[in-house]
Amino acid sequence: MVDGGGSRGFTLVEMLVALLITAVCFSVILNIMVHSKIHQGQAWEMTRASFAAAAVAEEIKGLSYADVTDVPRTPYSGDQSLEYTVAVGPAGYESMKTVSITVFYVWGGDEKSICLRMEKLNR
Repeated sequence: MVDGGGSRGFTLVEMLVALLITAVCFSVILNIMVHSKIHQGQAWEMTRASFAAAAVAEEIKGLSYADVTDVPRTPYSGDQSLEYTVAVGPAGYESMKTVSITVFYVWGGDEKSICLRMEKLNR
């Protein structure tokens, strides 16, 4: 029996084109996944540093006005991979100090930092 010229199935060229399109889509998805994993790690390190800065700020809040002074670069007690400094300067009012807490962390072999500023009022 003659089929009447109709074809069944796909040609080799059609299969190769479909395979190429699928491979391109998978490579794009894989690239997105790799970059999201990299950015997730970076966000995690920044979050750890932010929590450390907030913890140091809470410690400073508990100090008296006179005890709030500069702190040289010191390892953070909660995580030895983090270090912090505290810089105290004048604020807009005589009975107020500006406190800058900088936390240092390493990401991708480079040292990064995050800074938190607060005001300490003499009460």
